Amino acid sequence: MRPRPSRVAAAAGAVAAVAAAAWVLSIPAVDSQTEAELSRTILLGGVYYEERGVAVVSYEDVSEGTRSVVLEVLGMDETFHRTYESSSFTVDIPFRSTPKYGWPVHPIVVVVDHETYGTVDAKTEFRPEGEAPARTIYGVR
Repeated sequence: MRPRPSRVAAAAGAVAAVAAAAWVLSIPAVDSQTEAELSRTILLGGVYYEERGVAVVSYEDVSEGTRSVVLEVLGMDETFHRTYESSSFTVDIPFRSTPKYGWPVHPIVVVVDHETYGTVDAKTEFRPEGEAPARTIYGVR
């Protein structure tokens, strides 16, 4: 018997939540000073524009020390994955509607090769247009 779509969506949401939690737990914690520096240097955001049916990811490294960035949006039928060799980019990702189980099931994750910090991991979430941005969590390997 084939699972109903609601069970599939619930399972996908659970898998994405577990993957995001595993990602956070696998990244070495940074001290508050380094986290503050990273939060001023590497800007990561995600905004959902309901009227346009699109979620926009933005990345900017104000120090311009980024060598490359691997971007993933988890929890989708097919994980969104792109690599950039730029200190800033914006990308539109089609979403017909707000996810049934909320935006936390689609975390935005980047792995940055940075000339000052080395390998930087960052995670945030989409927020609907007009809402305050989600917190970004940083780690350094």
